[in-house]
Amino acid sequence: MGVGERGNEEARTVITKTRCPHTGVVNFFTEADPLLAVGCVAESAASHFAWHCHLDTPASGFARDMKVAEAHLRSAIAARRPAGRAEHYERDYLRRSDARP
Repeated sequence: MGVGERGNEEARTVITKTRCPHTGVVNFFTEADPLLAVGCVAESAASHFAWHCHLDTPASGFARDMKVAEAHLRSAIAARRPAGRAEHYERDYLRRSDARP
């Protein structure tokens, strides 16, 4: 796969975010499983933001700005999701879902 092709695959990965009105935590989801958070960003003490990536190899860190924390989280998600993986996961999930009564 060429560099241009991989860029197109990564561009198709849609990450959405939703802020919990009760806790203020911002959860991040992918189109492959829009109900399972792949990461989150939360404000911690001393005006820092903690970010956590929940994928295969968890990663986390702190940033002084929400946008920087989101950027770190998106990078961690991209590093842990090879191109095309979402399509395979979605296909396998749908196949298992069809088997249910």
